[in-house]
Parts: sequence; C-alpha cells; structure tokens
Amino acid sequence: MAGSGKRFQPGQSGNPAGRPVGQMTERKALRGEVERLNKQHNIIENFAKAAVGGDAVAAKWFCDRLVPPLKSQSAPVDILQGRNMASLKDAAQTLLEAMMNGRISPSVFAEVVVALESYAKVVEVAELLEEMAALRADIQSHGGGRTSA
Repeated sequence: MAGSGKRFQPGQSGNPAGRPVGQMTERKALRGEVERLNKQHNIIENFAKAAVGGDAVAAKWFCDRLVPPLKSQSAPVDILQGRNMASLKDAAQTLLEAMMNGRISPSVFAEVVVALESYAKVVEVAELLEEMAALRADIQSHGGGRTSA
C-alpha cells in the first residue's frame, strides 16, 4: 500500500483475480429477465385490450393460442368388420350409410374411402399380374405362340 493514505495505487485493482470487466452479474441478469417479462406482459396486455376492443386479428391471435384448433384424430373404423363384402362397391355403400346415420364423421368417411381406393388399385394390379402370368403360361404351352410354315 502506498504511503499517501490511499488503500490502493491509482489504476490498480484491489482484487486482480476478480470479476472481469463487462461480465454480467446475477443481479444484472435477473433484472434483464424481469424487464423482458414486463415487455412481454405489456405486449399481451395490449393484445388483450385490442381483442376486447373489437380487433379481429388480436382476438384470433388469442383464440389460436388459448384454444388451438383441434386436429383430426381418427379412431379405428370397425364398420366393415364381420360383414360379407362382395365388392368394394358394397364396402363404400356401407361406409356411406354409416356416415349418413352419424356413426362416422364425414372426415373419417373420406379417409376410409381413400384407403379403399388405394386397396382397389393394389387389387387391380395383382389381378393384372395374375392374368399376365396365365397368358404367358398359355402361350408357352402352345409352343411359344409361333406357327411353323
């Protein structure tokens, strides 16, 4: 220590290994967080006032966050189980009747019909492949389809 009555020399720290200059203290960080939350609170409060005042955009914003739109959730459809479906047409008719009677929703009806369409395409391709295989076998059994002159 200097003899001039001062505890430290000018420009010399009392704790050289202390907190670096510019580093945020916990108190400063907490104060910043409180200010950020206050700003968010003010924004939400202003949106609420606008919504109550008739602002449709603000009201929609609140509704979207407080009561988000429901997403379609389909339960298993057992309407076709245990029924003798002679054709896809019969299955579609049964589904249509179930929708008309309120046993399934229109969105579930649409989803199942799309599934039936996909199934019909798979069946059609499988049947075509079977027919092609039968034709090849028939051609090969008759000498490859070539006639001798």
